Amino acid sequence: MGVPYVALQLIAAGFAFNILSEGMISQGVGMYVMGGIVIIYIFLGGLKSAAITDALQGALMFVALLLGGIYGLVMLGGPGALIEGIANLEPSKLISGPDAAYPWQTGATLLLSVGIGVVIGPLSLTWALSARSEKTIRFAGVFSVTAHAILYVLLIPFVGFVAAVLHPGISVADQVLPTLISTAPALLYAIVGVGIFAAINSTADAYLHASGAMTGHDLYRVLTGSTTVNTWVGRIAQLVVVMTGLIMVNQSQSTLVYLGALAGGLGMQTIPALMGAVFWKTFNKYGVFYGMIVGVLVTILTEFVWKHPFGVHSGLWGLLANFAVAYLLSVITKEVISDDSYEKFHRVLEREYGDTEETPSDVKMSV
Repeated sequence: MGVPYVALQLIAAGFAFNILSEGMISQGVGMYVMGGIVIIYIFLGGLKSAAITDALQGALMFVALLLGGIYGLVMLGGPGALIEGIANLEPSKLISGPDAAYPWQTGATLLLSVGIGVVIGPLSLTWALSARSEKTIRFAGVFSVTAHAILYVLLIPFVGFVAAVLHPGISVADQVLPTLISTAPALLYAIVGVGIFAAINSTADAYLHASGAMTGHDLYRVLTGSTTVNTWVGRIAQLVVVMTGLIMVNQSQSTLVYLGALAGGLGMQTIPALMGAVFWKTFNKYGVFYGMIVGVLVTILTEFVWKHPFGVHSGLWGLLANFAVAYLLSVITKEVISDDSYEKFHRVLEREYGDTEETPSDVKMSV
């Protein structure tokens, strides 16, 4: 999940550099510059610093969207001109009716896949396991849902409609805000420009931290039997993710939407593993492991090879295959998880998220 999401942010950075510099910086150079900035940034800071700066950068992103949308509305001539412009847009711009970019079932399952994949994916789990208490997780859950509702239901559609009416030739989503403020006064241009790069950086560094934590904390300790965390293993993994993302972007410059959808679909493939650990003892390690592999492969195939069979998004096809393999292999291998193993995860949750306000010692990370 980390590779396509980081690649997505690098593409966005390339567009932003190119448009905001009025062509002086090419899209390719912009991607490599942002990749280098993010690598230096995450090497110097840890998970806590990323959480603090991401909160600040998220606020900047919100301000940038709001100011950009208001500026575009003023340039249009007000709400009346916007409504009239929307009424005259081509149906495909509104993604509705027979001329839609996606059939309704694809759009609905895509939103479901991406929404669940982002919430339940490795990044969200990493942040959750780094929380100080159960109260913190609950607050973050309510705040996150509220913030996403404001952004995706109100603010982003507003900015998108303004840009579609004011600049109908925009063909790529990440060109919207930079193009919208291309004629703005210098101060507004600078504020919104900073907000754009803050949004890109906050997403990229978060996924890279999650990738490093999983590699240096989980994978390395399991494979080596070590009781300590090797921060350099995590940092090497982060560098590999950025380089792989750059390679993916250079192979195809037109995969912006595909990468976002692929990342969300891949994030959903953690659901059987979580169910097995928390709710359902039927799943064992063989079923979960090979189910996840099959789920990832099916997601990729139904996203890029057999595109959305029957109009259903790839993430759901991958999850269906994942569940089927996980269940069948768990039944065939007949390795039933012992009560002690099953309760171990619950004891960890109770210990880490009881009434204590201390940060869990075994999830403190410097990667």
